[in-house]
Amino acid sequence: MRKLSTGLALGFALLLATTAKADSLLDFTVPAVNTGASVKYTGGTHALIGTNISITQVQGLGTPWHASDAAPFDPATIINNGHLNFTTGAGSPGWNFGGGGSITITGWIPGLVGSAINNNVVLMSGTFQSAAVTKLLAKKSTTLLLAGSAFYNSINPVLRTYFGLAGAIDWSGSFNIQIQVPGVKNVGNAFSTDAGGRVLSGDVVTGPVLPEPGTIVMAGLGGLLCLGVYGRRMLARRAS
Repeated sequence: MRKLSTGLALGFALLLATTAKADSLLDFTVPAVNTGASVKYTGGTHALIGTNISITQVQGLGTPWHASDAAPFDPATIINNGHLNFTTGAGSPGWNFGGGGSITITGWIPGLVGSAINNNVVLMSGTFQSAAVTKLLAKKSTTLLLAGSAFYNSINPVLRTYFGLAGAIDWSGSFNIQIQVPGVKNVGNAFSTDAGGRVLSGDVVTGPVLPEPGTIVMAGLGGLLCLGVYGRRMLARRAS
C-alpha cells in the first residue's frame, strides 16, 4: 500500500506541476531610456528590424521558484548589458510581417542565487510567427507606434532552472514595444527611429508551451488508471 500511495501522490504532483507551468511566465523588461536602440522598416517586403534594444531585468510571474508577483523588483534578476535584437519575416501592406527571421536576448545575470550567469550569453532565442505595427498617436512632427509580435522560442537552461522550469523546453511568447518616429503620415510607410526618433518602454513575455488540455487530462487519467490496476494486483496477490 505504501508503494501505491507513493505512486498516487506522484501522479497528482505531476498534474499539479503541469498546471503550475501553464501559468508560468518570464517577463523581460524594456526600459523607457534606450540609448543606441533602433527599430526600422524600409518599406515593401522588407522585414521589421530591431537592434540594441535594452533589456534590464527578467521576472518570473507565477513561476514555481523565485516568482516576482509579490515583489516586483528583485535585484537578483537584474540583467547586465542586456540587449534585444530581432528581424521579422517579410513585410506586407499595412505594417504586417510574416513568420521566420530571428529574435534573441543576450546579457549576463550575476545576481542569480546559486547559478549566476557571469558571461554575456544568449538568454532567449526564437523565430517569429508574426509581427505587426500599430499607429497609436500622430502629432505634427512625430508618430507614436506600437510594435507587437508572436514567436516560438527557447530559454537559457540556467535561467529555466532558477525559476523552477528546468523541464520546460518549448516556449512561446510576444513583445510589445512603443517607438516614436518622425514624419510618418500613412500606415504602411517606411519609418526609422534612427533620425529624430526613439525606442520607448515595453516588455518581452514568454511561457512554456504545453500539450492541449485534453492530452494532459488523458495522460493524467491514464497514469492514475495504471496505478489503480497496480493496486488491485497487489491486493489480489496478498489475498491469495
